[in-house]
Amino acid sequence: MASYVLAFCRMAVGLLFLISFLGKMREPAKFRQTITDFRILPVGLSQMAAFLFLGAELVTVLCMLLGDVLLLPGFLLASLLLLVFSGALAIVLMRGQRTACNCFGNNTKPIELTDLFRNAGLLLCAAGGCGIQSWLNQTLQPLGWLQWLPVTLRATIFVLLWTQLGDLLQLFRQI
Repeated sequence: MASYVLAFCRMAVGLLFLISFLGKMREPAKFRQTITDFRILPVGLSQMAAFLFLGAELVTVLCMLLGDVLLLPGFLLASLLLLVFSGALAIVLMRGQRTACNCFGNNTKPIELTDLFRNAGLLLCAAGGCGIQSWLNQTLQPLGWLQWLPVTLRATIFVLLWTQLGDLLQLFRQI
């Protein structure tokens, strides 16, 4: 069972950061502007921060893809990125700023509390993978490619739905 949970976490984290990376790379200047709009860093550091975040997201994807000894560092990096992103979102919310997150590419929707809940769920996934990988690594059986198919499908559905948590909750509120 732990092998399946680890595979799910690995696939979900890899897909999450791939979607995030590709969305931001469509308009990297917009992502840099988002960092500036958060007003957490000096304006002069926004370009470097954007470059570092994009690089870290890509490294996370590569770690999830390559696995083996890179899996634990990849989960740790994913957890760190989600904590940093969540901290920035929390600061923006506490200040009452009305700015977009642009977490998965260009978006005009202002940051909401549901963005923090979304990140908390994603952080649990990254931390869960980290915990399984670090504590149970010796006893895990690798999955065959046929076993990866349902795991990949479930992880894809989870990421696609969970990244839209705010919109889904809004939809249910209207019902």
